[in-house]
Amino acid sequence: MYDRLLDSVYWGKGYGTEICRGLINYAFASLKAKCVLARMYASNKASVRLCEKCGMQKWDSGIAENGKEFYEYSCFVKL
Repeated sequence: MYDRLLDSVYWGKGYGTEICRGLINYAFASLKAKCVLARMYASNKASVRLCEKCGMQKWDSGIAENGKEFYEYSCFVKL
């Protein structure tokens, strides 16, 4: 799990996409994970776009303990 790995001065430059794709590839290739999940607040449009850009699909949604709506995105290993 990572949260705000990049300082805001680096936002919008494609680094988040590169990191996300690298983490997904690492999870599948090295850790032998079968699924990768990401959770973000629904209002965080940049994170939603990042997940979709990296091939993840909306899997679930709900209300967090703090009352905010969240989305969960997932991608599964391709056999």
